[in-house]
Amino acid sequence: MLPRRAVRATSGPSIWLALAFGLDAIIAVIAILIGRGLNLAELLAAGPLLACARCGGRMTALVAGYAIALCAIVTGVIGASSTSSEGYRFTIVGGAGVFAGFVAVIRTRREGALIRISERVQRAILRPLPAELGGVALRRTISRRRPRRWSAATFMT
Repeated sequence: MLPRRAVRATSGPSIWLALAFGLDAIIAVIAILIGRGLNLAELLAAGPLLACARCGGRMTALVAGYAIALCAIVTGVIGASSTSSEGYRFTIVGGAGVFAGFVAVIRTRREGALIRISERVQRAILRPLPAELGGVALRRTISRRRPRRWSAATFMT
């Protein structure tokens, strides 16, 4: 199991954005190296789809634009066989980018609504006690000597 810090570090949008850019760059380099034998330009749609998992709509659109630019570069370098296949590649990558953008916007809105609901519920549950009941006062005790062993009982007294 991963430590909590590692999970938090990998859940940030900047990490996912870097992963999406890196994945698209790797796919573009491999597509150029392979050449016409196996066209991998359509796989550039994976970048925007990966970005929509954790990034917002604008960042996903940025990755989609990057993927379309890489698709143009790959198509120009390897020399596509016909104009219709070029259009097909751009349609696949652009369509995936538009779909990923919609998904990212919808996901971001839903997460925002859930966060607002959870904050309201938390405020309703954790209201401060009224002064008529005495409120809540925390007491701090200082021991004259340090305990020999630390245990749960040390903190409960």
